[in-house]
This record gives sequence, C-alpha cells and structure tokens, in this order.
Amino acid sequence: FPSHDNDVKEREAQKFAIAESAKRLLQDHPLRLPEIWRALNQAHICRKVGLKISAAQVEKAISAENSWKKSSGHALEKIIVDLLNPSLLRIGISLYLQKDLTELIRAGRVTNPQREIPWIKERIQASNFDIYMGFPDQSTKGGVKIFGLVQSKASIRDRVKGDREFSIDGMKHFFWSVAFCLDGAFLLLPKFDQMVNGGSPSFSEPGWHGMYVFSQQEPSGRIFILDPSYEPFLKHAKKAKSDWIQQRQWLDPAWQP
Repeated sequence: FPSHDNDVKEREAQKFAIAESAKRLLQDHPLRLPEIWRALNQAHICRKVGLKISAAQVEKAISAENSWKKSSGHALEKIIVDLLNPSLLRIGISLYLQKDLTELIRAGRVTNPQREIPWIKERIQASNFDIYMGFPDQSTKGGVKIFGLVQSKASIRDRVKGDREFSIDGMKHFFWSVAFCLDGAFLLLPKFDQMVNGGSPSFSEPGWHGMYVFSQQEPSGRIFILDPSYEPFLKHAKKAKSDWIQQRQWLDPAWQP
C-alpha cells in the first residue's frame, strides 16, 4: 500500500504540472482553454496508464468508468441486501433498498412517528443513504418501523465527506447509522480512520456508529472487519434494534454496540 506522504507528493506535483502547462499554452493560445484542458487530460491519462491513447479513446475510457461507477454502485447495494437479509430475517430485521422503502411509504406501511416520515422521504429523494433497516411493527398488520440507515461504498474515498455529514445528521435524529465498505485500504490512513472514529481536531465527532469492511485489515474503534458469517454486524444490528425500541435516545452519536 503506498504511503500517504508519497500520495500527497504526487498529487501536488500533478497539480503543479497541470497548472503550469495550461498557463504556458494559454500565453500562445489565450482563447483555447477547452482544447488545452482536453489535451492535458489526455497526456495525464497516457502517463498514468503507460500507454499512448487517442483523445477518442480517453473519452470512451472516461465514459466507461462513469458508467461502471453508476451501475456498480447500485449493484453493490443489492448485493449487500441479498447477502445479509437471510441472516437478518432470523433476528427480525430487514434491509430495504430506496425503491422498496418508497413503496412501503406509499402503501402507508411505515409506522415511525408521523413527524419522521417527511425526513425519511427527504433522505430517499436526496439519496443520502443507500439502504434502510427496519423491523415488523407488531401493533399493526404489515407495518414496518425504520430504525437504521446504511451507506454502501466501494471505497472509503467515495464522497466520504458528504456521506459522513448525512450520517451524523441521521445519528442526531436517533437512527442507527452505519456504512459498508468493500475496500477499506484507505482506512489505514489516519485521516480516514478519524473520519469514522472522531477524536481529532478536523473530525471531533464520530462519523458513523459503525463502518463494516469486507477486506482484511485491523479493526479500529468503530471500524469492524466482517467475518464469513457477517459478524459482528449481525450482533450489533440486534443490539441497535433493541436499544431503539427500549430507549431510543440512546442511539445518539455516542452510542456504541
């Protein structure tokens, strides 16, 4: 795994090279910034991949990468739901994709306090969370109470700052807020560890109740490594559900399983 210092040095060098090259070219071609920018983008990609490729090939590669990000993100959400629901159902919990929760709300089956329904709808509309956790409301036929919020991430680098803010807001509304991360390599860096666990000048409060990682590495505070049976997530989900039912105000940002 590359060191954090090396990553920073390379980013700074790249930023300097791009800016200086653009400024020099603009001296001779002051009205051609779009073409200059595309040429610099192509040169950057060629250097990074070690291949000489055309501008058209660069555009196709970028388009393919953007398409992958969109499709794979939704696929990862479905994979998590399909993998975990069989085990969660045994402890009376279900995971719901955004579209599934939308249907439940439209059918009037979400029985959270009425004041929370607009807040939940806003989270769905803005795609702040990818998956929601609920359990059957025994007092109503077919009713569901939503108690958990889930973000799924291929890498901790993906939109992490914005997602962290949404998660903190969810915790302050007394929901259990967690994330699943496919590749947790960057959690080895202090910055990303602190985003999850808090306790630093930049990130004073924790970002999630728990970050559950599929890749092999050392756990740290609220960062948990999933085993083949999806523990400790299942145990934590059971405890969060119990606390949400018994005394919901415990599910604040300080809560830990």
